Amino acid sequence: MSEATHTLFHQIVVEGLFRPAGMRSFPNLPSGDFDALRGYLVNQALGAYLDQR
Repeated sequence: MSEATHTLFHQIVVEGLFRPAGMRSFPNLPSGDFDALRGYLVNQALGAYLDQR
């Protein structure tokens, strides 16, 4: 996940920043689930990066 995406993650997922491009928003996502989702995606990105090395 790029630094920009990481910074805008709440706006993207909860507030619907990419809604005009077809991505739905999740305005009722509990904060614990939001944090878990962010952690999962960061972990997956790190794993993919390390697999390329």
